[in-house]
Amino acid sequence: MSNSKDSLNRRRELIMPLLQDKNPGVQKCASRALEKIESQCDLETWIGHLKEGKNRELRVKAVYALSRIPGEKALRAIIEATKSPEEDVRATAVRALRQRNEMQTYEVLVELLEDQSVVIRALAAETIGLKGARKLVPYLLAHLSEKNLEVLEQVLSALGKLGDPLAEKPLIEMLNHPEPRVRGLAALALGELEPPGD
Repeated sequence: MSNSKDSLNRRRELIMPLLQDKNPGVQKCASRALEKIESQCDLETWIGHLKEGKNRELRVKAVYALSRIPGEKALRAIIEATKSPEEDVRATAVRALRQRNEMQTYEVLVELLEDQSVVIRALAAETIGLKGARKLVPYLLAHLSEKNLEVLEQVLSALGKLGDPLAEKPLIEMLNHPEPRVRGLAALALGELEPPGD
């Protein structure tokens, strides 16, 4: 990490004088280059905090910061955080995945639907709905037998947000659920589905 940081610092030093260049185009390019270098410096710092952070609060803060940094390296660090033994670090990582559109995010969300924590499973279902990840509808449908009501409610809500007619039959079956809140959310989700195609 220090070798990478040294390289970034060297680049920064070489580009800094170009901010005073006579040509405005060069100044603009230098400014953009420095923004990217700062982002990379931050990336290394936050990954270090995530891996070596002495307290949970710092690790949570690191995940949140990484969610705003583009690139594969930041994404890998966030995905790694979804495996943390600390629920609040995992929860922050799930929320961070909402900012990402890479294919791996969807795979991780499917895995998180099976997490031991009710909070994480509920957040994963909610995130799938918020991201509009229609291709994950079959995975949500597989969780309509979820025993925890909080998770089940998020699954129903996500199915409604996604609006895929594939969910129609399973949602109709949920209208007979013994829990009134579940029946109500199933009805709402059913109302949000697009009409089936011809």
